[in-house]
Amino acid sequence: MTRYSADSTLLHATLVGFACAAAAIALRWLLDLIAPDMVPYPFVYPAVLLATLIAGGRGGLVALVVGMLATDYFFVPPRFTLAPHDPTHAASLVITTFAILLVLLLATRYRSAVLARAQERKETEEHLRFLMSEVDHRGKNLLAVVQSVVSLTRADGAEAARFQRDVRGRIHALSRVHKLLANTRWQGADLGTLIEDELRPYGLEDLGRVRVSGPRLSLDPAEAQAVAMAIHELATNAAKYGALSLPTGRLDVSWVRDGSGARSILWQEDGGPPVVQSDSQGLGMRLLAQVLAGTGGRTQLEWPPGGLVCRLHLPPETPAIAAPGSTVHRVQPGADHAVLLS
Repeated sequence: MTRYSADSTLLHATLVGFACAAAAIALRWLLDLIAPDMVPYPFVYPAVLLATLIAGGRGGLVALVVGMLATDYFFVPPRFTLAPHDPTHAASLVITTFAILLVLLLATRYRSAVLARAQERKETEEHLRFLMSEVDHRGKNLLAVVQSVVSLTRADGAEAARFQRDVRGRIHALSRVHKLLANTRWQGADLGTLIEDELRPYGLEDLGRVRVSGPRLSLDPAEAQAVAMAIHELATNAAKYGALSLPTGRLDVSWVRDGSGARSILWQEDGGPPVVQSDSQGLGMRLLAQVLAGTGGRTQLEWPPGGLVCRLHLPPETPAIAAPGSTVHRVQPGADHAVLLS
């Protein structure tokens, strides 16, 4: 980002100071033809003020030195000499110099304040442009995801009421993960928190039969949205047809990260109705098969008699830097994360 400089380069300041002083001397020379006995120094004030506003304090100081010496040389009797003058003139010279230095100081501070406000305004405009670009980008991505969800739901041939319920549930799942990502300024989402958030709407806190465990892992925004959709579909299926549809059912969700950085999430149901694999895939199964494809991951489904087993495989994670003020999961880095929703 280009910043406004509170002061100019030495060469620029010197040139501006000389130019302003020369203009003041030239104007004083012209007026000397009309009123040769006028006060010698008044034009040094505007020269210093103008040089300071243009080139900063150094430019004003050059204009002060050059202007005072040139005025003293050309217009103070005896002219064309810098010899010491009488005490009265020396006192006047000191007072005038002090007054012009005060003008220089005030002009320097005024210029710095103006440049600081200009810099702040420029940074604010750039930040607003960045935010508008981000909102536009996120909005387009979200619209694309919602359109995909709606398209898949329509393909299921559901009735209107079921269609509305399914779409609403999937959009709410996206809304929850977007809120979680917003807390970290879209740097990523903690997997444990994401899974808890997705399971909580099903009232599992009061059942005491869901276990969520695993090391601390962070997902990038694309992975977080995909995993949130997958967990939502699994939880919906479990509540309707799986382990969570019966009081005796149990659910265990865990995850690991291997030496290469690849991550695997295990969804394991037990104690529900007998599992029978259907030859035809419903919407939820089709969505599960597709949702991780955009992240380079894959879904593995098994139907043992005890309950559905689903493995969500994610590729090795890329390094990420947490944003200032972001929220993290309550476990310590490297420690096992275990939560019993009860």
